[in-house]
Amino acid sequence: MIKFFFTLVFFYNTTHVYQYVHDKYSFQYEDWLINYSGGFVRRGFFGEFAIKIAESFNLDIQLVIFLFLILLLALFYFKSYEIIKSLKSNLFIYLMIFSPLFYTFFLVNHGAGIRKEFILFTFFAYLVSQKRSNPQNDKMWLFSLFFPLMILIYEPIIFYLPYFILFYLMIINNTNKKIYLFQIFITLILSIIFALSSFKFHGTTEHVQQICLSLEDNVKEICTLYGAIYELGQSLNVELKDTIKQINIYSLFQWLLIILYSYLPIFLIFENSKSVKKNYRKIFALLLIFNFLLTVPLFIIAHDWGRWFSIHYHLTALLILYLIKNKIIEIEDYFKNLESLFKKTLVVILLVLYSSFFTPKVFNENDKKYFKSYNLNYLKINYSKILENITH
Repeated sequence: MIKFFFTLVFFYNTTHVYQYVHDKYSFQYEDWLINYSGGFVRRGFFGEFAIKIAESFNLDIQLVIFLFLILLLALFYFKSYEIIKSLKSNLFIYLMIFSPLFYTFFLVNHGAGIRKEFILFTFFAYLVSQKRSNPQNDKMWLFSLFFPLMILIYEPIIFYLPYFILFYLMIINNTNKKIYLFQIFITLILSIIFALSSFKFHGTTEHVQQICLSLEDNVKEICTLYGAIYELGQSLNVELKDTIKQINIYSLFQWLLIILYSYLPIFLIFENSKSVKKNYRKIFALLLIFNFLLTVPLFIIAHDWGRWFSIHYHLTALLILYLIKNKIIEIEDYFKNLESLFKKTLVVILLVLYSSFFTPKVFNENDKKYFKSYNLNYLKINYSKILENITH
């Protein structure tokens, strides 16, 4: 079932990637094209790299972006499948996989697109696919040096650095303690330097003009008026005020429901698991909460809360899969006897319903009133019409 699921998700997202690139979506596609044609600017590293590749091989830049995104999706889903296939069938694990904030989030949230956080997801999928028994120092050096580079591609990644450090704490021992602490230090310093550089060179209207001009017909005509490239020239104060206006009791209540519903499988896993090491489970849970608290500024600065929560969930779930795969925690499964076709069918139906019952909304270019009203509805209940018909 898992193999079929990842295959389906991959091909479905591939069709959307084609649409994003072919139709030159203002955020989902343009974000990958930000470059240094107007000088150093945040998020420009990948776009500059992609343009150089296109020029070197005489390729269309849209084709380069399309092929890269397809490869990125393939690697992420392949590594995810590689991790999960080695685990014993367990309903709690399946529920975690089918959470609305995990693999299906970008399946139903077309406004979110296939954005730059997928580089972070793929990075973590490779990270947790390693065997805990003997992680090689040279391989960890590659991870340690690559993490800061991701910040030059997408600066919000700096807020998720604690998850990477948490992984180090999970594999550290008396033998590798010295070298791994040094690697953490180097990653931390480089990440801070690159993040400060990104915030300093936030972007100006001149950057926007030069980047749009350099891309010619590869972007829409409104490139300088709307979209990911246009946002480079916007003040962070404007975005901050915009976000604060949208925070109210009603919206916070909706997000609380989203978190409780989407994180239910993780709560169940912690409740029904035992750790090999004493108090390991509690310490890990506290560190996850601490990691989340460190990202609060990101939720205040920018209003893409659906994406921020999804990133949290992806990294948390991948780390939990690592713990289970390496038998650091063991899960009790009260649904072991699923041999019969009838029971398996019921489980599949349950997972599909759980995954698709509601969708945490994200902003997209079609929601004009959605932006202006500030009376936002973040929670889309997909079966509301069916429920209304049944209850009436």
